[in-house]
Amino acid sequence: MATCAKILLFVFNLIFVILGIVLIVSGVLVTASSDKDFDILTTDNPVLAPFSSVGILTIILGVLVFIVAFCGCCGAIKESKLLLTIFIVLLLIILVIEIAGAVLGYVYRGKVDGVVTKELLQGLRQYNASDTSDASYTSAWDRVQNESMCCGVNGPDDWVKNATGAVFPTGRTHPATCACTKGEENCNAELLWDIGCKEHFIAAILGNLAFSGSACVVIILAEIFGIIFACCVIRDADKEKV
Repeated sequence: MATCAKILLFVFNLIFVILGIVLIVSGVLVTASSDKDFDILTTDNPVLAPFSSVGILTIILGVLVFIVAFCGCCGAIKESKLLLTIFIVLLLIILVIEIAGAVLGYVYRGKVDGVVTKELLQGLRQYNASDTSDASYTSAWDRVQNESMCCGVNGPDDWVKNATGAVFPTGRTHPATCACTKGEENCNAELLWDIGCKEHFIAAILGNLAFSGSACVVIILAEIFGIIFACCVIRDADKEKV
């Protein structure tokens, strides 16, 4: 086996192992610093949940990259055609999944606004609803509206039109956290925040997509080089047997 190709493959996989560790650490940090209220509001929503799970998905990807790279290192050291073939196949599988994910992410990026709006509007009815015991959902909405000085998804009318089943304080048609003080910016004549909280959620989603997209680009490039190096090593090994 050509020494140069073997060394290149080993060095590449060593870098790949480090990259896997970096992805795992990054995923932990992203998960720890994620918007907890957004997570609460989307956990049980099959449409929005993937947007809030980028940290966990990054950790899983990091573990897979680490395992595949370790296999590649062993294949390079032992000059094992079997291990190198497994390494290439696993890289190709991960590569296809990443490219598919990247394409879907790019295609649906422009649809984030519509998807978020639709799903959050449908979820308003869970606010303080009598048929659910999950107070965390109500608390999450209250925190978002209070801290971001917003009301509903697009505006205060959302609570009137879409919150069927929600329970509000006596005499009110909106959560108490929608209330504002006369004279404050974005405070309407009814003393309610006149802007919706949609942008708060969209910013969280786009931030997650930007992180995952950057990570995918780096990994895809690394995988392409890894496949090329591994193929070269296998080719040189076959030539030596002739």
